[in-house]
Amino acid sequence: MMNATVKETILDQHDLDDSGIPYRITLQNAVIAEIDEESGEIVSTEIPAFDSLMASIALRRCHRAEKLCGEDLRFLRRVLGITAKDFAHEINIEVATLSRWETARQTIGEAQERLIRLFIVEILKDQAPAIPIDRKCIMQIGLKATPADLKALNFDFSLRCFLDRASRHSEENWAEVPHAA
Repeated sequence: MMNATVKETILDQHDLDDSGIPYRITLQNAVIAEIDEESGEIVSTEIPAFDSLMASIALRRCHRAEKLCGEDLRFLRRVLGITAKDFAHEINIEVATLSRWETARQTIGEAQERLIRLFIVEILKDQAPAIPIDRKCIMQIGLKATPADLKALNFDFSLRCFLDRASRHSEENWAEVPHAA
């Protein structure tokens, strides 16, 4: 049996499905795919700087006007990489309150939500330097209803700089791609 020959290419567009992210994420010119030259099928994909991508998504979510729901909060906390207990301690609330927020049994108050957004931005800002931070916007944003399906919140990202494929070393920054009006 012969080994398949694969070639590496960068996909023009790649949707992140079933990745544990509650939003619709489209990556542009960023995902490395290995393609079987004989069949043309994708054998594997690699998303460079995945942690930076998650930080970028979290930062952009903190700047969007839709109120945070439990699923948002759980995603944002996981991007921070901290337990519910530690997160509750950091934002000075009871673990039971955080649990009620994350399970949608209680809504987050507007003032608390703004402080949570600022807290997240402060922690993640250096992990996603291509995402502009506007603390004033976060404090003044007019919060609006969250869609029932968070997949309605679309995010398109591309890499600002690409990685050195030979070493797989990455120094790239994720940037959100503006939507056409």
